[in-house]
Amino acid sequence: MGGALNSPLYWIAQGFGVVAVTMSLIIYQRKTRKGILTFKTVQDLSWLTHYLLIAAFPAAATSALCLCRAFVFYNQDKKFGKSILWLPFFIILYAVSAVLTWSNIFSIFPAISSSLSTVAFWMKEPRHTKMLAILASLCTLIYNIMQAHSITVYIGVTFTITSALVSLLMPLFRKKDAEDKTA
Repeated sequence: MGGALNSPLYWIAQGFGVVAVTMSLIIYQRKTRKGILTFKTVQDLSWLTHYLLIAAFPAAATSALCLCRAFVFYNQDKKFGKSILWLPFFIILYAVSAVLTWSNIFSIFPAISSSLSTVAFWMKEPRHTKMLAILASLCTLIYNIMQAHSITVYIGVTFTITSALVSLLMPLFRKKDAEDKTA
């Protein structure tokens, strides 16, 4: 798994990874849940292609399921998307994907990451979404270190965590600035 650095497919995969990383720079700066989910869909499609090209099948399987999840969650305001059953349904599918693509203990990390993301994107509050995205990214990092060995995954995880942290911390800095101006 992970592809050889001298393989053309590995470098094509890195190109798709660059698109996904670019989306990670934008996702958590969106102010609405639908804005986050729109950019997340493009990111998931890019990661799916990336992981398929480097034969990281546990991550590819969960990326495919993430695309389905994004469609449902984006339409959560419609009747079919409102069901509380979607949350356990996707978490079960991630567990099944881990079993079906199992190669070792690290095969479970994409499923854990995607399960955390599913809970995050189910939430209505963007702040909670961003906090769980950080935990999901840490699971992705573990999988990448131990299995996929993708340069763009390292970069993407770093950007996702940084972007989510900046977005979470920015209100604290604004509040401090406002307090400083009134003092």
